[in-house]
Amino acid sequence: MEVVVNVALLFERALEGYLILIVVACLSTWVAPFPPRSGPVYYIRRITDPYLNVFRNLLPFRSFGGMDFSPILAIILLSWVINLFARVAMM
Repeated sequence: MEVVVNVALLFERALEGYLILIVVACLSTWVAPFPPRSGPVYYIRRITDPYLNVFRNLLPFRSFGGMDFSPILAIILLSWVINLFARVAMM
């Protein structure tokens, strides 16, 4: 049982870090852009875009008024999964 709790904690922490990367990727679109193929934002986008593209493809509209809503859905689902792992870790 202790192994399950430790694995759940590991996944919880990893997903929390991924959630932070998604927030940083979203915030980076509001500031001055970095060069397209360099800098930390490029690598953060390479890590987070595959997950965000799933939600971009699910939405019937890609953006509304210039705002992309896919990160909101992605963060909500990821928060739900983190909460699930946190509950397993509390067993």
